[in-house]
Amino acid sequence: MAGLPHAAEVVLTRTIIAISIATGFDSAHAMTSSNLPDHLRGTAELVARAYPRGIPAADYLPLLSVLAEHMSQSNLARLADTWNDHARSGYNDVLRVLSDPLPASAVRDRLDAAGFAQWLEQP
Repeated sequence: MAGLPHAAEVVLTRTIIAISIATGFDSAHAMTSSNLPDHLRGTAELVARAYPRGIPAADYLPLLSVLAEHMSQSNLARLADTWNDHARSGYNDVLRVLSDPLPASAVRDRLDAAGFAQWLEQP
């Protein structure tokens, strides 16, 4: 992406992330983007370990539902925005799962296997 204006680079990056979510293609790089603040990198890395080939569309909202129990709305929305191309607003997705939590036992199992308990212990 060298040589692209910053705005074009952002659009291209978000498009790649959206395709990754839709197809289940590897989006681990996008989830650990250096654009994230330090306090969100641990969460992005947890999700990347749980979903090394990308977040399947069917797991996206249940994942938000699980994480919403342990994160602020704004931090979770910021992560959600990195996992989609703003075709869906991350903040609206967070509000949706807060108002109507989704069954997420399979997602929780994946997160547990990726180190969810250790993530919960981090400050």
